[in-house]
Amino acid sequence: MTDELQFRPLEWPKAWVDALLERKRQVEVKHFDDKNDDAYPDGEMEAAACSFALSRLGWGYDNFSTRAFPWSPRYYAKMRSNSHRRNLVIAAALLLAAIERLDRKV
Repeated sequence: MTDELQFRPLEWPKAWVDALLERKRQVEVKHFDDKNDDAYPDGEMEAAACSFALSRLGWGYDNFSTRAFPWSPRYYAKMRSNSHRRNLVIAAALLLAAIERLDRKV
């Protein structure tokens, strides 16, 4: 599979680049690094990603996306954007973090 995929980041879709940049921001600015991520082995990052991805549904404050968020509702309200695209980028970055955590366990 590696032979089929060529590393050409300048040709990547904007969505891929944005998700990678968000992950980089999470690590460098928010300090959500490997050690932090490894503290959440029970699907917390995946649940947070779902919360961000589903936030557009707009079921009110006490909706699925808020209840699925594994950490403080205040933190969710602070992090969540009014932009559906931005929330999807955050969700993608959280899923990347979860995959990275799994890869470290292999």
